[in-house]
Amino acid sequence: CAWSWLWQGQGWLVYPALEVNGPPLPDRGEGGHRAKPASAGDDIHQLRPYRHGDAQHAIAWKASARATHLLTREYEQRVDADILLDWNDVRHLPYEHAISRLAHWVELAERHGHRYGLRPPIGRALPADRGPHHRHACLDALARLPERPA
Repeated sequence: CAWSWLWQGQGWLVYPALEVNGPPLPDRGEGGHRAKPASAGDDIHQLRPYRHGDAQHAIAWKASARATHLLTREYEQRVDADILLDWNDVRHLPYEHAISRLAHWVELAERHGHRYGLRPPIGRALPADRGPHHRHACLDALARLPERPA
């Protein structure tokens, strides 16, 4: 048994219901990854001129011997691409179902640690980010959508 006081002047915000057994996150394109240069990684991205402070193990000694100056290996590091949760991807669904699907995707993206943005049918788009504050901002935007499409 539980009880609580109810203050009539208090505003309430109810997050949308999550779609049950919804589909996985939308495809991020290009295998879901993008590459960025890094000081260490799996694949060599390029050779660049040596800069003071570069690690000795990153110096390409054979290539430097052929050149007139030291060259440093720059590696490619795979980084997850941002996910855009776009209303246009779900607008074929009934209105409330579309909202539930986007809410489901917000939860999935947050649970898996992806950066995600939201483009609702009205209001401003939220740029890609992650974390509890971003999750709240996305679910808040979905909760504030009108009951019926305009």
